[in-house]
Amino acid sequence: ARHLKAEVLLCPTSSGFTARMMARFRPKAYILALTPNWKTYYEMALYWGVLPRIFEHETEVDKLLVHAIEFGKREKLLHKRDRYVITAGFPFGMGGSTNLIQAGEVT
Repeated sequence: ARHLKAEVLLCPTSSGFTARMMARFRPKAYILALTPNWKTYYEMALYWGVLPRIFEHETEVDKLLVHAIEFGKREKLLHKRDRYVITAGFPFGMGGSTNLIQAGEVT
């Protein structure tokens, strides 16, 4: 993310593990952590540089990625031509299984 000069790190997470691990590195980009769980939301509010949001996750990876980007646009956190990195774990709901990284630019 640092080499790509990403403005936003998108992090769909159910447990908050991925957001917590990303926050440890104190990135310049803010971390938009998307979770369906209120408990996780409140925990992530205490993490450095993390903006937690409630977000219903998709079961299909492709839909989840598209909806996460659309959500960021609606929340005015992602703007046209912003660079982003998405990190998530699949199958979803299994804490500590971060195994997906995708970088892109908002269109």
